[in-house]
Amino acid sequence: MRRKRGKYLGRFFGKQVINVKSGFTDPEAVLDPAAQYGGPAVQIDGLTNCDSFPAQQPTPAQSPAADENVSIGCIACARAHFSTIAGTLKEAIRFAREDDITHPEVQSRLEAAEEEVTIVERHDWTPEKTLNSPPGEKHVIHRFFPDLRRLRQQIMQITTVDDLEHAAANAALLSTNFRLAVLELRGVNTDGFKDAASRPGAGGMIVREAGCDSVKNLEGQGSP
Repeated sequence: MRRKRGKYLGRFFGKQVINVKSGFTDPEAVLDPAAQYGGPAVQIDGLTNCDSFPAQQPTPAQSPAADENVSIGCIACARAHFSTIAGTLKEAIRFAREDDITHPEVQSRLEAAEEEVTIVERHDWTPEKTLNSPPGEKHVIHRFFPDLRRLRQQIMQITTVDDLEHAAANAALLSTNFRLAVLELRGVNTDGFKDAASRPGAGGMIVREAGCDSVKNLEGQGSP
């Protein structure tokens, strides 16, 4: 009788010890980890994995958005650069007439003008962009590119106030002619402006169909 009673008590207390150590009140929960996590257990290689959440898949790298705009020669950019070049050289003349060509303000403006020309030549009007441009814009670029190159060479060779005045006059003429060419490209009739510009007293500015093309019309011209 004592042996049976001891065996019974041993089984009872043994289950309680297991329950206390495992933290469960239900003896069957020791064999069922799903009771602790509230979800189905996952069997992996004969072992029970209680983490039933799926592994996070790596997000594929996003490719950069394709450029919707075709890389073409920028006509509007060039027009702004031409206007800046003309204004910069005109401002340089004001300092040069007072303090000679070596004045720091003159040199800084000459450098700025060279940079503007270089931007058009090497960024806005590259051969690749010109090739991809519409026929009308391509014609305008081909028409004014030689004049732009000559203007750059002229700016780089400035050593006197007279040289600066010639370059400033050509830059102003190039800017005006290019602006008219862009208007004509958009269907605007510019004959009225050309007639007015060619009249006496119009500042000596001569508007030519082929751009400035080595224009030297400063005789009798006043200050820019």
